[in-house]
Amino acid sequence: MLNRIPIILSAILLMSLLSQQSLRAQYYTAGNDPTRARWRTISSEHYRIIYPEETDSIARIYLYTLEQVRPMVMASLNIDPRPIPVILHPYTTQSNGVVTWAPKRMDLFTSPDPYGSNPDSWIRHLTIHELTHVGQIEHYTKGIYNVFYYLLGEQVTGLGLGLFAGRYALEGGAVIAETELTEGGRGRNADFLKYYRAMYLNGDYRNWDRLYFGSNKYYTPNEYVFGYLNYSYSRYLSGMADYAGRYFRTPAGKWYSPLDLIDPDRNVDGMGMSEYFRMSQAAFTEIWRTDWLSRGRFTASEDLRKRNDRLYAEVTDPVRINFRQSPWHGSVIAVKEGMETARKLVRIDSTGKEHFLRFFNPVSSRLTYDGRSRIYWSESFSNDASSLEDFSVIMCLDLRNGKVRNIGGHRTKYFNPAPSSTGDTLAAAEYPVGGTTRLVLLSVPDGKVLLTAEAPHKGQIRESVFIGGDIYCSVITDGGIGLFRYSADRWTTVVEPQSRSISGLKEYGSSLYFSSDLDGVLNIYRLDPVSCRLTRLTNSEYGADYPYFSPTDGRLYYSEYSLGGYRPVSLSADSLRHDSVSFSAPYRHPVAEMLSAQSEELLEERGIRDTLNSGDFMDPEKYPSKKYSKFLHAFRIHSWFPVYANVDRIRSFNFENFTQAASLGATILSQNSLGDIVSSIGYGYVRDASTGKWFHSGHVSVDARIIGNLSAELRFDVNDRNTRTYMYDLTMGGQVSRENLHDPLLSASAMLYWQTDFNSRGWYRSLTPFVSWNFANDRYYAYTYNLLQGDMSPLEGEQYMRHQLQYGISYGQVIPTATSQIYPRWGFGITARGVSSLGAGMYFGHLAYLNGYVYFPGITRQQGLKIGFSFQKQFSDGKLLYTSIAQLPRGYDSYSFADTYLNITADYAIPIYLGDFRIGPVFYFKRLQFIPFFDYALEAGAGTGISGAYCSYGADLMVDFHFIRLGFPLSMGVRYSRTTAPANGTQNHFSMLFNISF
Repeated sequence: MLNRIPIILSAILLMSLLSQQSLRAQYYTAGNDPTRARWRTISSEHYRIIYPEETDSIARIYLYTLEQVRPMVMASLNIDPRPIPVILHPYTTQSNGVVTWAPKRMDLFTSPDPYGSNPDSWIRHLTIHELTHVGQIEHYTKGIYNVFYYLLGEQVTGLGLGLFAGRYALEGGAVIAETELTEGGRGRNADFLKYYRAMYLNGDYRNWDRLYFGSNKYYTPNEYVFGYLNYSYSRYLSGMADYAGRYFRTPAGKWYSPLDLIDPDRNVDGMGMSEYFRMSQAAFTEIWRTDWLSRGRFTASEDLRKRNDRLYAEVTDPVRINFRQSPWHGSVIAVKEGMETARKLVRIDSTGKEHFLRFFNPVSSRLTYDGRSRIYWSESFSNDASSLEDFSVIMCLDLRNGKVRNIGGHRTKYFNPAPSSTGDTLAAAEYPVGGTTRLVLLSVPDGKVLLTAEAPHKGQIRESVFIGGDIYCSVITDGGIGLFRYSADRWTTVVEPQSRSISGLKEYGSSLYFSSDLDGVLNIYRLDPVSCRLTRLTNSEYGADYPYFSPTDGRLYYSEYSLGGYRPVSLSADSLRHDSVSFSAPYRHPVAEMLSAQSEELLEERGIRDTLNSGDFMDPEKYPSKKYSKFLHAFRIHSWFPVYANVDRIRSFNFENFTQAASLGATILSQNSLGDIVSSIGYGYVRDASTGKWFHSGHVSVDARIIGNLSAELRFDVNDRNTRTYMYDLTMGGQVSRENLHDPLLSASAMLYWQTDFNSRGWYRSLTPFVSWNFANDRYYAYTYNLLQGDMSPLEGEQYMRHQLQYGISYGQVIPTATSQIYPRWGFGITARGVSSLGAGMYFGHLAYLNGYVYFPGITRQQGLKIGFSFQKQFSDGKLLYTSIAQLPRGYDSYSFADTYLNITADYAIPIYLGDFRIGPVFYFKRLQFIPFFDYALEAGAGTGISGAYCSYGADLMVDFHFIRLGFPLSMGVRYSRTTAPANGTQNHFSMLFNISF
């Protein structure tokens, strides 16, 4: 145990070097866009945008916005970043962005967010957030990092980020930038802050580690809100608008001071992060308590369920069914997701009992009900052609029989459907790849397009409802989110665009219902679209959302937020409030207002003004677009190591292969800007473990996506050792090998695979056929004796080099794993493989292999059972056997060389909560994984029946923890297995387990 500690620490350091931004860039790519994309590029002073030609106008808007907000964003960061490539991905419905630094680039997913509550223009919101990351990370290219750049290349930035820049600081700082530079940034958004409001007002004050690293028992919001609350208060208390610049400058300027590296806050104004953290808890508690006390009597709603969940859960979109032909008449349909369960559709009956209906897509719209027999929603649907092209489809639940069907096809970009009062028409928002969002009307049930209308002011249509023959839509423009009426082929404004959220748009009695954070907390509102009178219907402590007004019982159904999550509730019509309010008088969060005031003062002090003309960027003469050649840009060297690093072995790290993962030598890494060609070349001074000799070796690897999801992996290695000659006695049995001196080993491999993901209806599905070829110039030959004629002279066969072909297909299907679980509650997978030799049929036959597994629920919701099997058949016909693919039961370290082999396994996962405790500033322990297992295997010879049996049982015991400030979780433990027969001289076997998750 003790002698492994240096290996463990070395492994963690090496993985830190290859982690965070650098690992995600070099060893993980965003994915691949459709093959049909024809790429172009357009450049300005600071950016080079690479984009599909059909999005030229969008690319120019992004170029203008990037240049426009750049000086404002960088002012508080005290940095002037060097130019950076920007790649636009318009084909996916993901709404996100990522900045990576090996190679240095920014990936922007341009489809607007269809389901969020942010009222800002997506382009402005996204560019501000991601540009903040560019400025933050640029600090890790200065000072000492610039020196080490010559040793490691761009990955030195990944080392600095992995060790000294917590994600809370990166993401919290980006949210601060959104908040201070816009009227609708997330720091002003009640939905973003609601859990911390509930937590602090209920006296739930957790320590730093529990809020940053999270818990498997207690719900914890992500690092975005945690970082925002801490660093917005640092700005508030210090009065420094450029606090972030001083903070991120520390790792470069104070690299010699361990305390400043671990806690950069100390270098800014002498206070550490722990002091700021405690003070921010007190300050935000006071802000929210003052607001809470000013609100008077809160709405007293009625719970729809008899009991709440044990752990955090969100039950949203409650809709009461009024359809007597439905078996669910009088019940409430809702969507549920929590720490104990994946997202699913549930039914709550009249007694308050909850029933499971079906699993539900993790990315979907709110439910809408036609008042009769159908419930609609939109959900993401993955494509079988490329990983960065997916679709959004409209789904319909038939309340008569419980069946779900698609409306309008599977290759659409439709979001947020809303049925008409007659039920024969749907309104939805359409997000075309290269243009402005549109209102689209579809007929029911065939899904034919009846009408399309471009959004007003070239904005983003989010939700729609019918009132009579008119359609009302929430639309995001440059001024915020507003409400617009579409009637007689024209748009008119109902509510001017403004900065407070408008979500969950519904209709009842010729009025509009929706949730908004107009008063600083999410509440339900009603708007008369004729008089434009706005009234607040609820006064919630922490948040009221997902409204639905039932016409049959005159009750408002919605979800009420609390420390335990969203719970479904209802209110009678006479219990509703009728507070007259106005969007012209929104709540002003004091911290957000302070951030904006500081920013305005800083920009004024530095003379920063917006002087750009957007029209210039639309002019092809001033900003010409050029063709971008993927072939000419296939290789982009970004990093190197003064050692040889085998990336494949590093990714599948374990203690046995650690010494093979890195050795003396050098490695050069390359990845093109589009992320679909990753390559490396290396030199290593390596040791042959069999002979102890050292060799000068060379290594080349290329991973490339060819067409769609068809990918290729190529490997070539030379002189890892001398070649060997393997001689087999086919008559008497036995094998002899010898080393061929001065004959370098040449090995090569090529693999083609097509990974297809079919993610829909709450299930993750993946189908992957593959074929691979492996070559090595080791020599193989066999000899026999002509015993029948009494001749003992060997009859040698022809020598051959190894050409091995493997082929197969795998399929897997699971539901998402909840936070408190180790295994998914349901799922299965199966893999079929074959092995054949090319040109060596005289020596080798064929091998067939089948493997599968099934996940089942355990005794509790956190526990789970996994049953697996492996079957292997060697079609040898008296020839040599292949090295086994199937594994012997755990505890045995050899392979089965039988003609037929069958293995059955059972694992039962039991998570044990450890209390989220820490040991000093070094370790934070979250959970213990206790996984008992049982393995049983049989093998049989050709025509001889069962010839052997293997059995083992034992358990894996692993601790999930975090080490210092590294953002990725670690797992470490031990496996004990006991074999029924001695293996390697003993029946008791121990091995170490170690895992790093990124």
